Amino acid sequence: MEWGYAAFHKPSPKDLPIWWHPGVSYGKKDEATFVQRFFERKYDIIILKKDDVASMPYDLVHGIVERYGADESYPWLTVLHLRK
Repeated sequence: MEWGYAAFHKPSPKDLPIWWHPGVSYGKKDEATFVQRFFERKYDIIILKKDDVASMPYDLVHGIVERYGADESYPWLTVLHLRK
């Protein structure tokens, strides 16, 4: 999914890892800061490969579940909308 930014000529989110894989795309010590930044931005939509949260930090997944509703109408994607 991270290649979508390049494919659609969009910048990746500033000051966030390109993908959520602690110890690979960012240092584990920075995880809480990145999760906080993510939620401060209040993204309207999050798009993931279907149910692909395996490498995402627990606090990120838990926060998404609390703040977003899932649109399950796409067979290969999980589309999440920020609850108002």
